[in-house]
Amino acid sequence: MQVALSLHETAMERFRMILSRRSLLSGLALAIGPAASVSAATKNSKINNLQALVDAAIEGGVLHLPPGNYKASNVSVAAPLRIEGVAGRTRLIGSGGQPLLRVRTDGDVALAGLTFVGGQLAEKQLVSIVGTERLIVEGCQFQRSAGSGLWLEGCAGFVRNNRFSTIGKTAIFSRDAKGLEISGNTIEDIGNNGIQVWTSEPREDGTIVARNRISRIGANDGGSGQNGNGINVYRAGNVIVSENRVTDCKYSAVRSNAGSNCLIINNSISRMGEVAIYCEFGYEGAVVSGNLIEDVGLGISITNFNEGGRLATVANNIVRRARGGG
Repeated sequence: MQVALSLHETAMERFRMILSRRSLLSGLALAIGPAASVSAATKNSKINNLQALVDAAIEGGVLHLPPGNYKASNVSVAAPLRIEGVAGRTRLIGSGGQPLLRVRTDGDVALAGLTFVGGQLAEKQLVSIVGTERLIVEGCQFQRSAGSGLWLEGCAGFVRNNRFSTIGKTAIFSRDAKGLEISGNTIEDIGNNGIQVWTSEPREDGTIVARNRISRIGANDGGSGQNGNGINVYRAGNVIVSENRVTDCKYSAVRSNAGSNCLIINNSISRMGEVAIYCEFGYEGAVVSGNLIEDVGLGISITNFNEGGRLATVANNIVRRARGGG
């Protein structure tokens, strides 16, 4: 009889555990559901706090975020982690003047299927990633930021198949990369520059910028060419800019300033406000070849040798309907 009672008590205890677990999952679904549900779940800070979810997932290395809206402000990732959501339906919404997500680790980091939506982020970026040498950002969307979309510093890896739209400054900014590929992204309605590849001082960088679609790039902050470009290379050496479709930029499709050994090849360029392809200042080695350029102010300019600049080859390009010449 005592044994039977113990078995009954054990079964009841398991049943209570199941109910408790179901209640927790129900609360989690509430916390990550539509915006109204998120608001209703604010009492449960452990579930509603995205930082707590990130910290809890660090040990396992993967954080799955189901569809819904998540409030995000200065969420920190300081260890290897993969954060994945449902493309177009898992949305991280900015709240405050800080970046939504900050990543600072040299380990493996992946962001996939996430939509980052800015709030009042003047002069800030939606996502900042520093020092990550095995990075993957793919299938994500970056929307509505007064600052930049994705800010990378000292990173290596892949930024691919993402969409950037309505960004006030720069869609993708990379500085001092260590082996980066930026490919297959759609970038449109950007305030100053589509993609910027910079180094702190002239050196080999080796970033590959390929097969991106870039359109409607303005020059909101003015200037004489530092803004208004689809792809901007500054000081970074050995950069490859290949097979991109670039249209409707205030200034240039590709502007390389002091970027040695830069290959600008096989790009399709239409409707530039100024020079379609620029190589200028302090570079040693440039190849501009196989590009198709139409409806621009000027076609290709290899210029501004007052601070250096030599060894450029321009060949096999098609330039037509250039208002100021090829």
